[in-house]
Amino acid sequence: MSVFSRRVAVPAIAVVAAAAIGLTDWPVGWAFWVEHPLDAALVGGLLVVLLTVAILDTYLRWRESRRWSSVGHVAAAEFSHVFDQAAQTMLSLLAFDLPRARQEIETALAEPRARAQMLLESLSNAPSGIELAELLLRQRDPDDPGDDGWQRERLNVLVRDTEWLQGAHETLVAVSALQLALISRWVSSFAIVNDDAHLVRVERALRLTEAARTLDSSLGMLFVREDRTTANLENAMRRWSSLVASYRREANYWYLRYQQGAEVPDIGPRRREAERDRELALPGDRP
Repeated sequence: MSVFSRRVAVPAIAVVAAAAIGLTDWPVGWAFWVEHPLDAALVGGLLVVLLTVAILDTYLRWRESRRWSSVGHVAAAEFSHVFDQAAQTMLSLLAFDLPRARQEIETALAEPRARAQMLLESLSNAPSGIELAELLLRQRDPDDPGDDGWQRERLNVLVRDTEWLQGAHETLVAVSALQLALISRWVSSFAIVNDDAHLVRVERALRLTEAARTLDSSLGMLFVREDRTTANLENAMRRWSSLVASYRREANYWYLRYQQGAEVPDIGPRRREAERDRELALPGDRP
């Protein structure tokens, strides 16, 4: 049982136990408590302690959550930004014309992006005549998870170029380093403020970092061994498109958490996209 589940269960157990023991005294009128006063005193004392702990824990968590609400608000905004940057970076590696990335990523991204643009001059920037945002959203729909042909088309060209593979490796390392720095900075804050839901959600962020390393290993196999069999190529392309979709979902999760505390909430396309992601959430997306 998680820490969050235990904290929810303790007050409920305390109330149920008090009610059950109270019923044995009245109206059931169980004579045991009269005949065994020491046992009655011990059980009564334990009930008082249990109820006191439950009430104090609930109050302290409420007070801390109010005291640190602004901290959680800032953390959610930064998590959303970093995962959004990760998704955009991976699309920039496929030669899509997107806003400039953060400096920590842009330094590694510039060369492989330029290389990809040169290799993919014959491919249009708007695959299938549909906007990139709509393609990303369709790809994250559990009813249509395979709508990623537009990425595979580009990757099929790029993964055969060793210069692009080297640049993609350095970029993925930079993205992972930024994510780990973010997690290290905020995970202790979530623990301090008793923000169990977000603390558990950080575990998913760590799994995405591990997925990025696995993808990097797949690309490294293509680069170092030049083992470009159909199976290895397919594995790398599948991992790539899956990670892009997961990054975008994670960014939207934190975006909605940020919007919950925003004084002027966004009701534009990004908000609608994030809410649709929440409605279409896969089993592993919820903490």
